[in-house]
Amino acid sequence: MWIAAISVVVVAIAGAGYAVASRQPFTGATSQDDRLTVPCADPEIVTIAPAPEIQEAVRFFVSDLAERTDSDCIRTQVVSAEPAEVSRTAAVGTTIPDIWIPDSSLWVAQAQAAGAQVEVAGSFGSTPVVVAANGASPDAAGWTASPPSWPALLSSGHGLAVPDVRNHAPSLLALSLARAATAGDPAVARRLTAAVVLAQQRATVTSTEAGLVATVESTTPIGPVVVSGAAALRRATETVNRPGLIEVTPIGGSAILDYPVVVGVEDRTPAATALVDEITAGLLSAAGLDAAATAGLEAAATDPAALTTIPAADLGALTAELDVLAKPSQILVVVDVSTSMLAEVSPGVTRADVASQALANALVLLPDSSRVGFWVFASRLEGEQDYSIALPITQLDAAVGETDARAALGAGVAGLPGRLVPGGTSLYDVTLAAMDAAEAEWDPDVVTSVALITDGENEDSTGLTLEALTAELQSGGDPARPVGLVAVAFGPDADLATLQAIAASAGARGPSQAVDATDPSALAGVLLAALSARG
Repeated sequence: MWIAAISVVVVAIAGAGYAVASRQPFTGATSQDDRLTVPCADPEIVTIAPAPEIQEAVRFFVSDLAERTDSDCIRTQVVSAEPAEVSRTAAVGTTIPDIWIPDSSLWVAQAQAAGAQVEVAGSFGSTPVVVAANGASPDAAGWTASPPSWPALLSSGHGLAVPDVRNHAPSLLALSLARAATAGDPAVARRLTAAVVLAQQRATVTSTEAGLVATVESTTPIGPVVVSGAAALRRATETVNRPGLIEVTPIGGSAILDYPVVVGVEDRTPAATALVDEITAGLLSAAGLDAAATAGLEAAATDPAALTTIPAADLGALTAELDVLAKPSQILVVVDVSTSMLAEVSPGVTRADVASQALANALVLLPDSSRVGFWVFASRLEGEQDYSIALPITQLDAAVGETDARAALGAGVAGLPGRLVPGGTSLYDVTLAAMDAAEAEWDPDVVTSVALITDGENEDSTGLTLEALTAELQSGGDPARPVGLVAVAFGPDADLATLQAIAASAGARGPSQAVDATDPSALAGVLLAALSARG
């Protein structure tokens, strides 16, 4: 039988016609009240674990069935279990519940890949994956007439009110659809995934329900939440005197949550086996369909092609990528302030203006747990030193003087156009200094990287040569303290080929890449490039 540290929602006593509510984890022992109602001292337990959003429907259905059974000394437990948690228990060798009803077959594939012995008997019901958005939001109002695509929605600047993507089937399936729509470009898919992770971290939503409540109750536009259609419908129905939710199905189709009825394969007594079979058959019967309808589910999808599935290997690769992206970031941002940044990209708008705005937009995307440093550089900016430290690497919510690091960084970024100085670009010396400084701040609990932005080429004849820099990057550093480099070629005068050579050498220290932002508008993606470089 399946025993887990999970709250029991209801206990139905089979064979005696009783239903006893409990909110304590079942430990196998019976309380005094239990002994009065159970016909034997040590009843056998059959555990049914539905996904939380269908728990009430399954609880009532199983309670009614238990009251009509002839079995003696068998107790059924209906527990509300997060599907991802059950799947993970299988990965460490723990058996799954006798009957498990996760929201998606992707969790079953994950459990089976981990060696769990289970059989899928059928589907309890189905519901599409949709986007629940605040009906008071102007953007959401526009989505009803012209829905966005999955990639556009998941990378929107509003941020998504979603829980941890790794534990949330609707978000995993939506992300899979969005990645599939990126025309097979791995870099674009990684940046999209990074955007989703950043949004999730900023929202700090711990559950689907919390996301829906936040979306409904917000008085200002808030990011949408990817959710099952049934859950969104239920929450919208329960909302009174509030703007409410609207459901949006993005362009590109909808994934389907199929709520498989999964039976654990393990030794049971004949009576317990008979009860498991009876409950399973009941869940898949017309009466079970009626019960599923009370939870907002539709009839099970009969066309397997209608289901969006993620092969176990692909799911494992995606969750591994999400694991890396979910780690807090430590980024040292280093920006060229030589006077070449005065060049205009449009009338009255300089490269420095564009860089300042792009960095300000990126700063908004970072959660408070991020650690960010900010340097500016040009030849001999401070005496013989080619860079100035505007802000050492600091966690964004940490106090800095009378304000915090986020505000201090924002002020530094906003003041970037006013910091331009005559002189050339000391690219090579500053790159090595930044990589060494970031390594000195290395922390195993975060992912450290340097984002270097320059609009020119190296003009320092007294410092390192390119050959010397690449040799230092390849041979220096500590492999146990990885630091990645994102070298951004900003504007048409930037030396992209040289930055590509530098990034290739920096790969010896950590995941690195050169980013082509010769079109200044591309600079907006530098933060996502820095994060996606982790992969």
